Amino acid sequence: MKKIFLFFIFLFPLVTHAAEKNLLTPQTIATLEVEISKIHSEQKHFFLKNELENIGNVSKKPKKQTFFHYYFPKALSLHNLHLFLASRNLPNKELNRHLQGLYKKASKKASPLKAAKCKLLIASLLAEEGNAEKANALFNSIDPLLLEADYNMLLYQAHYFAVMNNTQQSLHFLQSAFKLRQQETLDLLEITDDFFAIKNEKPFQDQLKKWKHEKKLWAIPVHLKVPKAKQAQIQGEWKSVRYKWSLQARSKRKSPVYLKQFKPLKI
Repeated sequence: MKKIFLFFIFLFPLVTHAAEKNLLTPQTIATLEVEISKIHSEQKHFFLKNELENIGNVSKKPKKQTFFHYYFPKALSLHNLHLFLASRNLPNKELNRHLQGLYKKASKKASPLKAAKCKLLIASLLAEEGNAEKANALFNSIDPLLLEADYNMLLYQAHYFAVMNNTQQSLHFLQSAFKLRQQETLDLLEITDDFFAIKNEKPFQDQLKKWKHEKKLWAIPVHLKVPKAKQAQIQGEWKSVRYKWSLQARSKRKSPVYLKQFKPLKI
């Protein structure tokens, strides 16, 4: 009896680990490939295919000290694919629970900040499956100082509140993240489905339009930023506008000496 018991103890971790080897079932992979093939955006298509490749298989059990670096990237890739399916009305409860397990493993022996990231993402998964009370309790257990520790924590919070259908709070943290990394935030909004729960909300749409408009203005040289009435005229053709302005300046001055400093701009 003792031998059987010891055999079971040693076998159980191997059985548990064997179940982890395939993070996605063949059916889920097939569904993902079909849905990804329908994506028209080349950038998003590449992102999702890359996430699918990043998951791979869990080949061997890592040391506890490296759990976060081993499990967390795989969990994030899987989470992005999970959100993609959910945004296309193909939620997967089994995948949700599997993700929670991966984040729990990633948090083992992790630093307080890394463990907080795992907790926050687990809270969003709990909220997604309808367990808002448990999600809120887990969220409140995180040290407030860690919630705004870095860019990713701000994004994860914005995602958490989006899942909780709290558009105002979600935009608050998304705005904070945008201030830190403007271009990266806009790129993420284009290719991920972190905010699919509130994407049709008017405040979210208005904020997105505002940021996209600001992005267009980044392309205009500083010395050409003019009142809004002329912005549309300048966009996409600022070189020709500069040339026209130089001609106007020439016509105002009759002095040949003054005109020498103006040279036609190459277009």
